[in-house]
Amino acid sequence: AGETDVLYMAGYDQDDNYIRDVNVSWSVQGDVGTISTGDTYSRSTIFTATTIGTGTVQADTSTFSDQTGIITVSGGALDHLVIRDEANGGGSEVGDVIMTTDESLTLHAAGYDSYDNYLSDVDVTWSMTGDLDDVASSGTSVEFSPTTSSTTGTIVVSSPGVTSDATGDIIIIHGLLNHIVIRDRANGAGFEIDTLSMETGQVQGLY
Repeated sequence: AGETDVLYMAGYDQDDNYIRDVNVSWSVQGDVGTISTGDTYSRSTIFTATTIGTGTVQADTSTFSDQTGIITVSGGALDHLVIRDEANGGGSEVGDVIMTTDESLTLHAAGYDSYDNYLSDVDVTWSMTGDLDDVASSGTSVEFSPTTSSTTGTIVVSSPGVTSDATGDIIIIHGLLNHIVIRDRANGAGFEIDTLSMETGQVQGLY
């Protein structure tokens, strides 16, 4: 993708003697690229490969038509990264997420060329913003399993020479009630009551 080729429409007699280049209407079959001439009749056009796949370029006049052989377009150079929620370019780009500490989120680093053709999942560097818990620092994918509630931030992927990407805002809230602990102050403050020595008449608040 991204490469170009100039094509010319040559006219011949019945014995294959070249006569002249002919004005034709050019079109692309298979949506693998674009032509420079649009709907204009022209003796030549520039074909630009843009989309992975196979197709042809066709030329038509009111009397004659011709088309190229099969054009196979492969991906171009790695240009940018996108964080997705499934491997191999599947799923969706990861935007804003609200999740609990009971949940996990698997993220994949998908690589694309400059025409947004998916190439492959890429071994990248992962990093965090805000006060989110850390994830593994490298790999084609990571599993984010937060343990700290009331945190927020984004997860970022980067690789040298290509455009990086970040998730939307990730907000972590507490999970479901799992167990109870007796403490000496309200609202989760103070200390857990383990052993306690008291004299008669003393008072100890328990929460």
